[in-house]
Amino acid sequence: MEELYGECISCEHGRVGFCNVQPGEQLCYHAHSHIVPVKGDLIPLFEKEGLYPYKIQGDNTLFSEYAKYGHYLFYENNKGEQFIIQINQPIRRQYLRYLTATLLGKPELASWSEYPEYEKLSLAVTKVNEYVESNKLKI
Repeated sequence: MEELYGECISCEHGRVGFCNVQPGEQLCYHAHSHIVPVKGDLIPLFEKEGLYPYKIQGDNTLFSEYAKYGHYLFYENNKGEQFIIQINQPIRRQYLRYLTATLLGKPELASWSEYPEYEKLSLAVTKVNEYVESNKLKI
């Protein structure tokens, strides 16, 4: 993605802010990473809201830390540093989108329903697909 867009951050939110898991349920069928081309760092925004990122080393650490924390956010900054953030308080839906929009100085963009940006999304999908095909990448 950096070859296409420059600096990027990556986030994954597990069940936090999305799933309505009932008592006794352990799974939420919702997993994907958000890769966002943006300069800047969300760490100060997490800390401002009382959430303190813990630096980790790779996916194996993420999985073992998840077992300890349960509800979490995963964040990778544009330096490649990875963090897990334990969620010990309620957070808003689309929380990572909100933080990213705030970082950009446009918090109103956090509202997916008011600012869906379908045309930009479609252009990005086309651009990424063309890149994957031209470089014979497997995804």
